[in-house]
Amino acid sequence: MKTGPTRSRLAFWALAALVAGLVLTAGCTAAPASQTPPGGGMMGGGGSEGMVAGVIATSRDAAMGTPRLDLGSGGIRVDRVLAPDDGWVLVRSTVPPGGVLGATRVRRGENLDVKVRLDALDGIDVRVALHVDRGQRGLLEFDPARPDRALDRPVLIDGRALESPLRLEGYGAHALPNSALVMVEAGRIRGGVLTADYLIVPGPSWVVVDAVEGGVPVRRVGLVSRPAGEWHELTVPVSGIGSATELAVTVYADRGAVGTFERRDRDPLGSADQPWVCADVVVSTRVTVR
Repeated sequence: MKTGPTRSRLAFWALAALVAGLVLTAGCTAAPASQTPPGGGMMGGGGSEGMVAGVIATSRDAAMGTPRLDLGSGGIRVDRVLAPDDGWVLVRSTVPPGGVLGATRVRRGENLDVKVRLDALDGIDVRVALHVDRGQRGLLEFDPARPDRALDRPVLIDGRALESPLRLEGYGAHALPNSALVMVEAGRIRGGVLTADYLIVPGPSWVVVDAVEGGVPVRRVGLVSRPAGEWHELTVPVSGIGSATELAVTVYADRGAVGTFERRDRDPLGSADQPWVCADVVVSTRVTVR
């Protein structure tokens, strides 16, 4: 007849269970926050929990003053930026996916009077964020469409990106609600011509078509002028789209020399002709090319 386990076997299994419990407990214990080196931790992102991919820091080694608009420099200024490592101050669009409108490099430690020139704009609201340079030094490597795979990631404090909203007061030609509008349905590009289904403008205007790259309009590919009025089936010749898969169709007020389109490349704030703005929204729409 078989008997139960011997005392030695019972002692062995009890000891094994105790060791396994200690191992599991140690493996599930989070390291204290103080053990994370400044700017050294990484937080995952893009999952179902909505976490942001970024570089973990604390308020002791990362901070950013309130940004302000600086028309004289054609961009924004931040009085003080404390960076946990070499990186970037980015101005990002609030239009998905949040493309980069301008960037300035900052060094680890305290940076004073940081200026960021705006190369493009697609709205009157932007976000100013601090990123760390984790890829090739001196080369901005951030894809807003795939932020979880970017090398230069945002700085996070308490799980939130270190960034500030900024309204570009004075940018754009403000008009009454619904007095300026453009509508373009999908698939309205044929044979080098884009057709706007509906357009209404309160004064002399330009319909501008720009190729979108990196989430922001970067290169003009089409242009037509119109006086105040209302149009259906307005056609705009387009060329030089290249590899762009999206276009931005924006309506600009002709505020400078009438009949001459005056938007400076890489200096939208200093341009005479600026987009119509209704109810704090730039009159613009995006169209997929292919």
